[in-house]
Amino acid sequence: MDVAPRNALLETWTQTSAYVFSSVVEVNRAAFDAFRTPEQSDEPAPGENAIPIEDGTEPASTVGERELARRTQNLSLLAAALSHDLRNPLRSAQSHLEMAQHEQDSELLEEVETAHERMDALIEDMLVLAQQGDVVSDVEPVELADAASDAWAQIDAPGATLDTDALTVPADRTRLLQLLENLFDNAVTHGPDDVTVRVGPTETGFYVEDDGPGIPAAERERVFEYGYTTAESGTGFGLRIVAAIADAHGWTLHLSESGGVPASDASRDSTDSQCTSGGARFTFEV
Repeated sequence: MDVAPRNALLETWTQTSAYVFSSVVEVNRAAFDAFRTPEQSDEPAPGENAIPIEDGTEPASTVGERELARRTQNLSLLAAALSHDLRNPLRSAQSHLEMAQHEQDSELLEEVETAHERMDALIEDMLVLAQQGDVVSDVEPVELADAASDAWAQIDAPGATLDTDALTVPADRTRLLQLLENLFDNAVTHGPDDVTVRVGPTETGFYVEDDGPGIPAAERERVFEYGYTTAESGTGFGLRIVAAIADAHGWTLHLSESGGVPASDASRDSTDSQCTSGGARFTFEV
Protein backbone atom coordinates (compact mmCIF):
# COMPACT_ATOMS: atom_id res chain seq x y z
CA MET A 1 0.00 0.00 0.00
CA ASP A 2 1.31 3.49 -0.86
CA VAL A 3 2.27 5.81 1.98
CA ALA A 4 -0.44 8.40 1.22
CA PRO A 5 -3.41 5.99 1.29
CA ARG A 6 -1.99 4.30 4.38
CA ASN A 7 -1.64 7.61 6.19
CA ALA A 8 -5.18 8.56 5.18
CA LEU A 9 -6.46 5.23 6.49
CA LEU A 10 -4.64 5.63 9.81
CA GLU A 11 -5.89 9.18 10.17
CA THR A 12 -9.46 8.08 9.49
CA TRP A 13 -9.20 5.20 11.95
CA THR A 14 -7.60 7.40 14.61
CA GLN A 15 -10.30 10.05 14.29
CA THR A 16 -13.06 7.46 14.29
CA SER A 17 -11.66 5.63 17.29
CA ALA A 18 -11.26 8.88 19.19
CA TYR A 19 -14.86 9.76 18.43
CA VAL A 20 -16.05 6.32 19.52
CA PHE A 21 -14.03 6.58 22.74
CA SER A 22 -15.39 10.03 23.58
CA SER A 23 -18.89 8.82 22.76
CA VAL A 24 -18.44 5.84 25.10
CA VAL A 25 -17.55 8.26 27.88
CA GLU A 26 -20.70 10.26 27.20
CA VAL A 27 -22.80 7.11 27.03
CA ASN A 28 -21.41 5.89 30.34
CA ARG A 29 -22.35 9.25 31.86
CA ALA A 30 -25.85 8.85 30.38
CA ALA A 31 -26.04 5.30 31.76
CA PHE A 32 -25.21 6.55 35.24
CA ASP A 33 -27.88 9.22 34.96
CA ALA A 34 -30.41 6.67 33.72
CA PHE A 35 -30.03 4.49 36.78
CA ARG A 36 -29.37 6.96 39.60
CA THR A 37 -32.08 7.72 42.07
CA PRO A 38 -34.25 10.88 41.98
CA GLU A 39 -32.41 12.19 45.04
CA GLN A 40 -29.14 12.08 43.07
CA SER A 41 -30.56 13.80 40.00
CA ASP A 42 -29.62 17.44 39.36
CA GLU A 43 -32.39 18.01 36.81
CA PRO A 44 -36.13 17.74 37.26
CA ALA A 45 -37.71 14.65 35.78
CA PRO A 46 -40.72 14.83 33.45
CA GLY A 47 -43.69 15.80 35.59
CA GLU A 48 -41.49 17.44 38.23
CA ASN A 49 -43.81 20.43 38.38
CA ALA A 50 -46.72 18.27 39.58
CA ILE A 51 -48.82 20.12 42.16
CA PRO A 52 -48.04 18.82 45.68
CA ILE A 53 -50.74 18.15 48.23
CA GLU A 54 -51.26 20.62 51.06
CA ASP A 55 -48.66 19.24 53.47
CA GLY A 56 -45.93 19.66 50.85
CA THR A 57 -45.58 15.99 49.98
CA GLU A 58 -46.63 14.06 46.92
CA PRO A 59 -48.55 10.79 46.79
CA ALA A 60 -46.29 7.75 46.36
CA SER A 61 -47.97 6.98 43.03
CA THR A 62 -46.98 10.41 41.66
CA VAL A 63 -43.36 9.97 42.73
CA GLY A 64 -43.27 6.51 41.15
CA GLU A 65 -44.72 7.77 37.87
CA ARG A 66 -42.16 10.59 37.80
CA GLU A 67 -39.31 8.17 38.34
CA LEU A 68 -40.60 5.83 35.64
CA ALA A 69 -40.89 8.73 33.18
CA ARG A 70 -37.36 9.91 34.02
CA ARG A 71 -35.84 6.47 33.51
CA THR A 72 -37.76 5.86 30.31
CA GLN A 73 -36.60 9.15 28.82
CA ASN A 74 -32.95 8.65 29.80
CA LEU A 75 -32.87 5.06 28.57
CA SER A 76 -34.45 6.05 25.25
CA LEU A 77 -31.76 8.68 24.74
CA LEU A 78 -29.07 6.19 25.70
CA ALA A 79 -30.37 3.56 23.26
CA ALA A 80 -30.51 6.14 20.46
CA ALA A 81 -26.91 7.20 21.10
CA LEU A 82 -25.73 3.60 21.08
CA SER A 83 -27.56 2.49 17.96
CA HIS A 84 -26.67 5.53 15.85
CA ASP A 85 -24.00 7.86 17.24
CA LEU A 86 -21.64 5.03 18.22
CA ARG A 87 -22.31 2.29 15.71
CA ASN A 88 -22.18 4.43 12.56
CA PRO A 89 -18.59 5.69 12.99
CA LEU A 90 -17.48 2.22 14.09
CA ARG A 91 -18.96 0.66 10.95
CA SER A 92 -17.08 3.27 8.91
CA ALA A 93 -13.82 2.38 10.64
CA GLN A 94 -14.43 -1.34 10.08
CA SER A 95 -15.09 -0.71 6.39
CA HIS A 96 -11.82 1.18 5.97
CA LEU A 97 -10.00 -1.56 7.85
CA GLU A 98 -11.33 -4.25 5.50
CA MET A 99 -10.01 -2.28 2.52
CA ALA A 100 -6.61 -2.00 4.16
CA GLN A 101 -6.52 -5.73 4.92
CA HIS A 102 -7.14 -6.50 1.23
CA GLU A 103 -4.04 -4.46 0.41
CA GLN A 104 -1.67 -5.95 2.96
CA ASP A 105 -1.34 -8.42 5.83
CA SER A 106 -0.14 -6.74 8.99
CA GLU A 107 -0.15 -7.55 12.70
CA LEU A 108 -0.98 -3.91 13.34
CA LEU A 109 -4.16 -4.27 11.32
CA GLU A 110 -5.04 -7.38 13.32
CA GLU A 111 -4.69 -5.31 16.49
CA VAL A 112 -6.99 -2.70 14.99
CA GLU A 113 -9.54 -5.42 14.19
CA THR A 114 -9.37 -6.67 17.78
CA ALA A 115 -9.95 -3.14 19.03
CA HIS A 116 -12.98 -2.81 16.74
CA GLU A 117 -14.41 -6.10 18.01
CA ARG A 118 -14.05 -4.92 21.60
CA MET A 119 -15.75 -1.60 20.76
CA ASP A 120 -18.59 -3.51 19.12
CA ALA A 121 -18.97 -5.76 22.16
CA LEU A 122 -19.04 -2.74 24.47
CA ILE A 123 -21.71 -1.05 22.37
CA GLU A 124 -23.80 -4.22 22.28
CA ASP A 125 -23.61 -4.68 26.05
CA MET A 126 -24.45 -1.04 26.73
CA LEU A 127 -27.41 -1.27 24.35
CA VAL A 128 -28.67 -4.33 26.24
CA LEU A 129 -28.22 -2.42 29.49
CA ALA A 130 -30.27 0.47 28.14
CA GLN A 131 -33.02 -1.85 26.95
CA GLN A 132 -33.14 -4.15 29.98
CA GLY A 133 -32.81 -1.58 32.75
CA ASP A 134 -36.19 0.07 32.25
CA VAL A 135 -38.77 -0.56 34.96
CA VAL A 136 -40.81 -3.73 34.38
CA SER A 137 -44.52 -2.96 34.20
CA ASP A 138 -45.96 -6.29 33.01
CA VAL A 139 -44.98 -9.66 34.48
CA GLU A 140 -46.26 -13.19 33.98
CA PRO A 141 -45.67 -16.54 35.71
CA VAL A 142 -42.48 -18.01 34.21
CA GLU A 143 -41.25 -21.57 34.70
CA LEU A 144 -37.68 -20.98 35.88
CA ALA A 145 -36.39 -24.37 34.75
CA ASP A 146 -37.69 -23.82 31.21
CA ALA A 147 -36.24 -20.32 31.08
CA ALA A 148 -32.90 -21.62 32.36
CA SER A 149 -32.82 -24.32 29.66
CA ASP A 150 -33.53 -21.78 26.94
CA ALA A 151 -30.82 -19.44 28.24
CA TRP A 152 -28.35 -22.33 28.57
CA ALA A 153 -28.88 -23.19 24.90
CA GLN A 154 -27.17 -19.88 24.04
CA ILE A 155 -24.02 -20.80 25.98
CA ASP A 156 -21.13 -22.45 24.14
CA ALA A 157 -19.73 -24.71 26.85
CA PRO A 158 -20.06 -28.40 25.88
CA GLY A 159 -18.24 -29.60 29.01
CA ALA A 160 -20.38 -27.61 31.46
CA THR A 161 -23.52 -28.87 33.20
CA LEU A 162 -26.80 -27.16 34.13
CA ASP A 163 -29.00 -28.46 36.96
CA THR A 164 -32.42 -26.96 37.65
CA ASP A 165 -35.32 -27.32 40.09
CA ALA A 166 -38.96 -26.52 39.40
CA LEU A 167 -40.13 -23.04 40.35
CA THR A 168 -42.52 -20.44 38.97
CA VAL A 169 -41.30 -16.83 39.06
CA PRO A 170 -43.32 -13.67 38.29
CA ALA A 171 -41.14 -11.96 35.70
CA ASP A 172 -40.71 -10.46 32.27
CA ARG A 173 -39.58 -13.63 30.50
CA THR A 174 -37.33 -11.92 27.96
CA ARG A 175 -35.43 -10.05 30.63
CA LEU A 176 -35.23 -13.12 32.86
CA LEU A 177 -33.63 -15.00 29.96
CA GLN A 178 -31.05 -12.23 29.58
CA LEU A 179 -30.32 -12.30 33.32
CA LEU A 180 -29.81 -16.08 33.31
CA GLU A 181 -27.73 -16.03 30.14
CA ASN A 182 -25.39 -13.41 31.60
CA LEU A 183 -24.96 -15.39 34.81
CA PHE A 184 -24.32 -18.61 32.88
CA ASP A 185 -21.80 -16.85 30.65
CA ASN A 186 -20.04 -15.45 33.71
CA ALA A 187 -19.82 -18.96 35.22
CA VAL A 188 -18.34 -20.64 32.13
CA THR A 189 -16.00 -17.73 31.39
CA HIS A 190 -14.41 -17.74 34.83
CA GLY A 191 -14.88 -21.41 35.75
CA PRO A 192 -13.35 -24.69 34.59
CA ASP A 193 -14.47 -26.42 31.40
CA ASP A 194 -16.59 -28.85 33.42
CA VAL A 195 -18.22 -26.19 35.64
CA THR A 196 -21.62 -27.06 37.07
CA VAL A 197 -24.28 -24.35 37.27
CA ARG A 198 -27.40 -24.85 39.39
CA VAL A 199 -30.66 -22.89 39.42
CA GLY A 200 -33.17 -23.46 42.20
CA PRO A 201 -35.66 -22.00 44.67
CA THR A 202 -35.15 -20.29 48.02
CA GLU A 203 -37.74 -19.33 50.61
CA THR A 204 -38.02 -15.84 49.11
CA GLY A 205 -37.08 -16.31 45.46
CA PHE A 206 -34.41 -18.19 43.53
CA TYR A 207 -30.67 -18.58 43.17
CA VAL A 208 -28.07 -19.22 40.47
CA GLU A 209 -24.77 -20.71 41.60
CA ASP A 210 -21.72 -22.50 40.24
CA ASP A 211 -18.80 -24.59 41.50
CA GLY A 212 -16.14 -22.40 39.91
CA PRO A 213 -13.44 -20.35 41.67
CA GLY A 214 -15.98 -17.91 43.13
CA ILE A 215 -15.65 -14.17 43.70
CA PRO A 216 -13.52 -12.89 46.60
CA ALA A 217 -15.54 -11.13 49.30
CA ALA A 218 -13.59 -7.92 48.76
CA GLU A 219 -14.61 -7.84 45.09
CA ARG A 220 -18.31 -8.67 45.45
CA GLU A 221 -19.50 -5.08 45.46
CA ARG A 222 -17.30 -4.05 42.55
CA VAL A 223 -18.44 -6.79 40.14
CA PHE A 224 -21.72 -4.93 39.60
CA GLU A 225 -19.99 -1.68 38.65
CA TYR A 226 -19.89 -0.45 35.06
CA GLY A 227 -16.82 -1.71 33.23
CA TYR A 228 -15.47 -4.01 35.95
CA THR A 229 -14.02 -7.25 34.56
CA THR A 230 -11.13 -9.63 35.17
CA ALA A 231 -11.39 -11.36 31.78
CA GLU A 232 -9.24 -10.25 28.86
CA SER A 233 -12.17 -10.25 26.45
CA GLY A 234 -14.78 -9.07 28.97
CA THR A 235 -16.63 -5.78 28.65
CA GLY A 236 -17.51 -5.41 32.32
CA PHE A 237 -21.24 -5.03 31.65
CA GLY A 238 -22.51 -8.59 32.11
CA LEU A 239 -23.17 -8.49 35.84
CA ARG A 240 -24.17 -4.82 35.71
CA ILE A 241 -26.94 -5.90 33.33
CA VAL A 242 -27.95 -8.65 35.79
CA ALA A 243 -28.23 -6.08 38.57
CA ALA A 244 -30.20 -3.71 36.33
CA ILE A 245 -32.71 -6.42 35.38
CA ALA A 246 -33.14 -7.41 39.02
CA ASP A 247 -33.67 -3.77 39.96
CA ALA A 248 -36.16 -3.31 37.13
CA HIS A 249 -38.23 -6.15 38.59
CA GLY A 250 -37.95 -4.77 42.11
CA TRP A 251 -35.91 -7.81 43.22
CA THR A 252 -33.16 -7.74 45.85
CA LEU A 253 -29.88 -9.30 44.72
CA HIS A 254 -27.32 -10.93 47.05
CA LEU A 255 -23.90 -12.27 46.03
CA SER A 256 -22.20 -14.87 48.21
CA GLU A 257 -20.18 -18.07 48.07
CA SER A 258 -21.88 -21.22 46.82
CA GLY A 259 -23.34 -23.03 49.77
CA GLY A 260 -22.86 -19.93 51.91
CA VAL A 261 -25.32 -17.48 53.39
CA PRO A 262 -25.27 -13.77 52.45
CA ALA A 263 -24.67 -11.51 55.45
CA SER A 264 -27.98 -9.76 54.78
CA ASP A 265 -29.82 -13.10 54.54
CA ALA A 266 -28.33 -15.02 57.46
CA SER A 267 -31.64 -16.63 58.43
CA ARG A 268 -31.95 -18.57 55.14
CA ASP A 269 -31.26 -22.29 55.20
CA SER A 270 -28.46 -22.90 52.69
CA THR A 271 -28.71 -26.71 52.65
CA ASP A 272 -30.51 -26.57 49.29
CA SER A 273 -27.17 -26.02 47.56
CA GLN A 274 -25.66 -28.99 45.79
CA CYS A 275 -22.71 -27.16 44.27
CA THR A 276 -19.26 -27.35 45.83
CA SER A 277 -18.63 -24.55 48.33
CA GLY A 278 -16.35 -21.90 46.89
CA GLY A 279 -18.19 -20.89 43.72
CA ALA A 280 -20.39 -17.83 43.21
CA ARG A 281 -24.02 -17.75 44.32
CA PHE A 282 -26.45 -15.07 43.16
CA THR A 283 -29.65 -15.00 45.22
CA PHE A 284 -32.73 -13.05 44.14
CA GLU A 285 -35.45 -12.07 46.57
CA VAL A 286 -38.57 -11.80 44.42
